[in-house]
Amino acid sequence: MRRFLIAVLLVGWAAEARAWNPNGHRVVAAAAYPKLQPQVRQKVAALLALNPEHRRWVEGVPPGERELAAFMRASNWADDIRDLPGFPESQKHKDWHYINVPFSTDGTPTRPPAVPNVQTQIAALRKQLANRKASDADRSFALIWLLHLVGDVHMPLHCTARFDRKLPAKTEVGR
Repeated sequence: MRRFLIAVLLVGWAAEARAWNPNGHRVVAAAAYPKLQPQVRQKVAALLALNPEHRRWVEGVPPGERELAAFMRASNWADDIRDLPGFPESQKHKDWHYINVPFSTDGTPTRPPAVPNVQTQIAALRKQLANRKASDADRSFALIWLLHLVGDVHMPLHCTARFDRKLPAKTEVGR
């Protein structure tokens, strides 16, 4: 009985691992934020403030912590919009969140990852963010998506597709 209770407690504690949900994105953002140079932080704060959700991101946060809070909370926006009623499906970009890099342990033929994917979009969004001719609204959009996608690539289940004899069609782990 004692072993059973220990097992139940361990399983219950493991359920609290939050690496692959909003907290995982926020941890990645929190680790990146201190690496930004002060002038870059100012530009980032100005771009984030353009998002209609910015007020919610900083609500209840002391003034000296609002920029970091907005940065961390913005990293979840791309997942948050999935559940927003009326938000156009075409703008949710569900295929941007992952790349299914193929692998096979038994020699089953694989297929290359679909495009667009997280890798192609990080490259495109970096260009958009760096483009001085782009509007601030477009650069804000690019920044917020980059924050999210960089968090996504730190999640192993967003990066692979398994092929094998038992499952010859692509098993998309990231979806």
